Amino acid sequence: RGAGPRSSELARSLGSRGSGRARVAPLRHCEPRCTAGPAEGQKRSADSAWLVEQWKAPGSAKGPIGEPWTGTTGGETPAVDYREIVMPMLIKGRIGVNIVKGERKISRVLFREAFNLGWRVGDEVVEVNGRPIADHEALRSAVQRAINAHKKKRAPIRFRIRRWSPMNSGRGMIRMSKGKGFDHVVPMLDLIKGFVQDFPVVLLMEGSLEKPGSRLSARAARLLDEQGIVFKALDCLDNSSNPGAAAAVAEMTEDAPLPSLYIGGQLLG
Repeated sequence: RGAGPRSSELARSLGSRGSGRARVAPLRHCEPRCTAGPAEGQKRSADSAWLVEQWKAPGSAKGPIGEPWTGTTGGETPAVDYREIVMPMLIKGRIGVNIVKGERKISRVLFREAFNLGWRVGDEVVEVNGRPIADHEALRSAVQRAINAHKKKRAPIRFRIRRWSPMNSGRGMIRMSKGKGFDHVVPMLDLIKGFVQDFPVVLLMEGSLEKPGSRLSARAARLLDEQGIVFKALDCLDNSSNPGAAAAVAEMTEDAPLPSLYIGGQLLG
């Protein structure tokens, strides 16, 4: 489908800022782009604009993203959320995650099936089958009891977990910690990788939505707002709430300059 002028402007702003952004991840009809010449840059901008339109379109497979945001100030979501993960069966005889030694936190998701069930790196288990979990040893014991019970009765195993960066459909900022320094065992790189997968549209920016730290970040947020795209943003310069975020994003994008826009887990520009 054709792209409107605003979509084209967003694509030019975020998809063609130089050789550092020479790649646009393929999605549906978009073809991989590997060079950064003038003609190739125009094609890349067209693909980027088409991708943005797909995420806006009510009839698209991924859309709609949410109701258009019409406010004037940058909102902020809570830092944590609680949710339930139900496992109707084991994955190769296991839960499918690793636990940080001495903690209740998930250090690694081992299988795609576990990821699809809802497990994320950094999740903190607070209940197993309705029973509160106080510490690492209690978690290990509870999981073993749950696995034994499942093998006997085929009953689903239910986990209640505590997670940073909650999912919701509103526009706003996400913080990776409480603002008193980094309080995660999980590396910031893994947290941000999960963040861009869990939210449909993510802007990794300099500064906040209320006070952008650069003209490019301000322009990117403005263009998304003008197109009615609901998105989450992360201030990569906030070393209190998001320490190490800038370095993590640089590693993810091969040192491309901020801001970075992710749609459906794909780097757009």
